[in-house]
Amino acid sequence: MDGTFRRRIPAGSVVASTELPAVPEPLWPNFVTQLRMTEIPAVYRRFASVIGKDRWERRVAQMDTAIRNSPLLNNHLHSENAVAYALLRCGELIEERGSLPDAVPASLELYQAIAFARQVLWMMDAATPVEAERMRSRARDALENPDAMRGLRLELTLATHFARRGLQLQWPEMVGGGTFDLLIPQYGERGLEIECKSISNDKGRSIHRHEAIAVLQLLVRLLEPISASLRVGLRVVLTVPRRLPTRHEHRVALAQRILQQVLIGTSAQLPDGSDIRIGEFDPVASGNASKDGFMSSADLVTAAGSGNRETIVIVGGQGGALVVILQSFLGDDVVKATFATLHDAAKRQLTAKRPGLLAVGFDGLTPAQLRSIAEQDNDPAQPPTALRRPVSRLLSAPHRNHLIGVALLSRGEMQPPAADFVDSAGASYYFPNRTSRFWHADFSGLFHPLRPLYQPAPIDGGSRLSCGSSIE
Repeated sequence: MDGTFRRRIPAGSVVASTELPAVPEPLWPNFVTQLRMTEIPAVYRRFASVIGKDRWERRVAQMDTAIRNSPLLNNHLHSENAVAYALLRCGELIEERGSLPDAVPASLELYQAIAFARQVLWMMDAATPVEAERMRSRARDALENPDAMRGLRLELTLATHFARRGLQLQWPEMVGGGTFDLLIPQYGERGLEIECKSISNDKGRSIHRHEAIAVLQLLVRLLEPISASLRVGLRVVLTVPRRLPTRHEHRVALAQRILQQVLIGTSAQLPDGSDIRIGEFDPVASGNASKDGFMSSADLVTAAGSGNRETIVIVGGQGGALVVILQSFLGDDVVKATFATLHDAAKRQLTAKRPGLLAVGFDGLTPAQLRSIAEQDNDPAQPPTALRRPVSRLLSAPHRNHLIGVALLSRGEMQPPAADFVDSAGASYYFPNRTSRFWHADFSGLFHPLRPLYQPAPIDGGSRLSCGSSIE
């Protein structure tokens, strides 16, 4: 089964019966996909009132406290809580100057946060009071829970994509019409159920990013004095049986034991089965030293023999460096964990009474990376990637014949601002299942760059902001 890679597009329990479940009339005839720049201050103020700006203010304060205690968490926590940080900054700017700065790369995250706010408010306005309260709760939870935010933003991205094609949308979980995320009732002959699954960077990994940074921060404080006098490369590899310790006192004890082994210069196996390996490497062996005689962190990691494991580099003052690598005996299997989730979703969340689509958002994949995967799969001279084979197995199973396809999606990235339009876009890699009993010709064009069935009327009054992300 061939995957279909497309470029640039604007942007439940299985039941034996074949009778379609009762579904309410379409709640939203379409979905908001853009707003005027001049509306941004009002959108922000209303979102702050309806959702409560204390939600993101409190979250940012908590993250800032964590960063002060562990500076290595800075980039990770800012990335995980980008919408909360952006909303806080939007409030400050609107209070100070009445508007946001021009849409330049440094300010684009602010526009993404406003687009998120606008779509949440639109959904609440279009809903009944009970459904609106559910949406308010989802938005509040998303501002405090990065996994919930990823899931909600993925749903909004898919809703934006299909709304731009002139299709009506329903949100079954909000109106009691099913356990899947989106329904397009007038697509194909029986409508289309869509279940969205957001895959975080930690999915399938034994060593989670936040836990690794917490341990590495302790090690940096202990090992920096030693690195100052290093003239060689020193590699420290910690391999734990399963996961890193979660309690602070256990992490401190582990860091102290690693320091002890570094000081005596020998490897050791700990009573819990953890393994500490100490060894040397040549920090300039690859010949990529910079003009001041030192290598970049990426070069040092490569020279030390670390792949995608959690790694910290401490550059010494005498030409040496210390590289600490954290890993698990269990290893990582992102693909296996991802497709276990998809198998379960196909069985338990889609009804099997209508065509079903699984949309998988990979938070760690850029558009360029997903395009590269698709291009390799579509090149007969190259072997299939690790994603193509499990997708084929997923779609070929007879008991999952209700699936009409799987769409793999990258994260969205803001595009360079046009003269009067600010947009974000991601990439898709779509695998249609034309052997499905529900297959319809319409499904071939789910992510095809055809002319949309419906073009939103231009918004007069100056520059516009796209709500949600386009999918290429």
